Amino acid sequence: MKKILAILLLGVSCTAVASSQTLRIYAQDNEPFFYRDAGAYAGLEFEILNFFAKAQDLDLEIHFADFGALLPAVVAGDADIAAAQFTVTEERERLVDFSASYFPVRIILVESKDRTTLRPSDLAGVTVATIAGSSYEEKLKTIPGIEFVYGETSEQTIAMVALGQAQATAVDTVLGLIYVPRHRDLHMTLPLSEVQHYGFAVPENSPLAGKLTEHLHALKTSGIYYRLLKKYFGQKAVDMVRAAD
Repeated sequence: MKKILAILLLGVSCTAVASSQTLRIYAQDNEPFFYRDAGAYAGLEFEILNFFAKAQDLDLEIHFADFGALLPAVVAGDADIAAAQFTVTEERERLVDFSASYFPVRIILVESKDRTTLRPSDLAGVTVATIAGSSYEEKLKTIPGIEFVYGETSEQTIAMVALGQAQATAVDTVLGLIYVPRHRDLHMTLPLSEVQHYGFAVPENSPLAGKLTEHLHALKTSGIYYRLLKKYFGQKAVDMVRAAD
C-alpha cells in the first residue's frame, strides 16, 4: 500500500514540493468526510481520493488545514486537490476548477423545535451561526438584518444553536441528517437554496478535474461510490443521491 504522508496545519498553508508521483491533498478535518480514526484516515472524501491515487499509482500527501486556508492553497500551487465539501459556486469557479459532483445538497435552516422560520425575511434580527467563507455565509448575507456568530464546522454551529449561543444555523442537508438527530431539541426547517453540488477543487486548467470526474463516474458505475455513501451516511443519503442523479 502506498505510504500516506500527513502534515497537520493550524489554518496556514505551507509550501510543499510535489513529485510527479505525489498527490498533495489539502483537507478539512471533518468527520465523516475526511478525518482520522485510531490513527488511520477515513471518510467519504478520503476514500474517493485514495481509490483515485491507487488507480493513478500515486502517493497521497495529506495536509489538514482550516477551511479558509484550503482554496488559497490551491490557487498558490501548494495543493493539487482541496477537499472540504466545497459547494461549486460561480465565485469559486473564478478561482479554481472543480471535479464533477460527488454529493448533491441543499442549504437548510436548523433551529430549536420551539421555533420554525417560514420565510427568509423572518430572520431579520435573528442571531445565526455560520462558517466564515462558506456558501452558507454567502447565502445568509443575502438576507437583510441577520446577526452573525461564527464556528469552524457545521457540527459546531449546530451545537451552538443547541447551547443557545445562536437561534439558528444553515447547513447542507446531508450534514443536517448526521448532526441534528444528536440534539433532540433541534429540527431542520426552511430550505434556503436549490440543489447544489460538492466538488473537489483543483488549480485552473489542471487535468485533474477531468480525471477526477472520470474516476467518480467509474465509482458510481461499479457501485463502490454508493457503498461508501451507505458506510458513512446511511441509506437515507444513498436514496437522496440516487434521486438527484
